[in-house]
Amino acid sequence: AIMYHVISFISVRSMVLETERLVESRRLLEAHARIMELERWQDEVLLQLQGARGSSGTGLTSEDEELVRNYFSGVGSLVDALAKELWAVVGSGLSLACQNPTLFVSAVRIVEREEALDQIFLEERRSTSGHNTPLPPGRPRCWREHFFK
Repeated sequence: AIMYHVISFISVRSMVLETERLVESRRLLEAHARIMELERWQDEVLLQLQGARGSSGTGLTSEDEELVRNYFSGVGSLVDALAKELWAVVGSGLSLACQNPTLFVSAVRIVEREEALDQIFLEERRSTSGHNTPLPPGRPRCWREHFFK
């Protein structure tokens, strides 16, 4: 398990660059899958740090959290870039639906996935009676609400 995390941690920078190219070429579903994987890695690191600190009674320090956020800082930029492309696709929905419906359907599917993830994270937070469980960075995204604006 530790080797998986080490390899994943080393791969973050190259995966961010690769995902940027996917977003730029509007391969949105692939880009979204990569972003979700990067976010999962980030969440796992934060949870492991929180667990390690929690067992000693100190909790996750702001320095630890800041270190992880800085290392994964490219992920937030990717989310912003993906959102920008999604809203461009949605904004030209009627013409795109006629010319390239696949791209529009991809955008809708990503918004649906993000909304489901938001609900899962919020429900998990509600189910932990202490409400001390932090939401992952950038959550909730509320992309469904933005979609209908």
